[in-house]
Amino acid sequence: MAQLTINDIRALLRPNMPDLPQILAQWPAGEGPLADVPILPADSIQPTTFTELQGTVRVAGGCDDALTLGGLLETEHHAVVAAAMVITPTDLDPDEDEQAANTALAAYGSRQTDVPTEVVALLGSLEEGGPAFGVLIGRPLFLADPAGFEPGPNASASLIHAVNVAKEEALPVIGDLANMPWEPINPEFYLTWAPFFAVVRTACLGLAIRSASNQDETPN
Repeated sequence: MAQLTINDIRALLRPNMPDLPQILAQWPAGEGPLADVPILPADSIQPTTFTELQGTVRVAGGCDDALTLGGLLETEHHAVVAAAMVITPTDLDPDEDEQAANTALAAYGSRQTDVPTEVVALLGSLEEGGPAFGVLIGRPLFLADPAGFEPGPNASASLIHAVNVAKEEALPVIGDLANMPWEPINPEFYLTWAPFFAVVRTACLGLAIRSASNQDETPN
């Protein structure tokens, strides 16, 4: 079977944006519509710096405490970014700052019986029309605020090290979902991918706020 191109991926994902959290969760297991797209170790490439992201988000699920968003974004270099993000009411409150939003997100994640994870996938190709590949970055919600995280008795040494580095560098804890998510952990990985993750989350949040504002302004 021929490998998918970036245009194939756009055509697959655009009609299925509410399913993006599930699609991204299936990908590392070789399942779902992205099953045939190779996942590269995130530390093997350097993400291209971009100054603008355009795209769309759709609500994938939610409750009173949070909404899960599926986002499909385009970079100025024609790469595709697919994301599964979670926002809380604090994210939407103009009177609250980023730290308050991260604390609220971490608190929401800590209350869940599973381990909800925000995910960002960067998909690209080496040449126009060539086969696509991707990297997959994740962050458990309860680590949105590393300063408030207290590792439990079953936390791995690599996860504890990740949290300590995040506290020292003031960066969110993120992991490469192509490998064991928290191994190996090194500061260079954070310095490369944490800003990318943060920009994508900010873009998805901005698109969600803009969409909500447009709906509020639509006459009945």
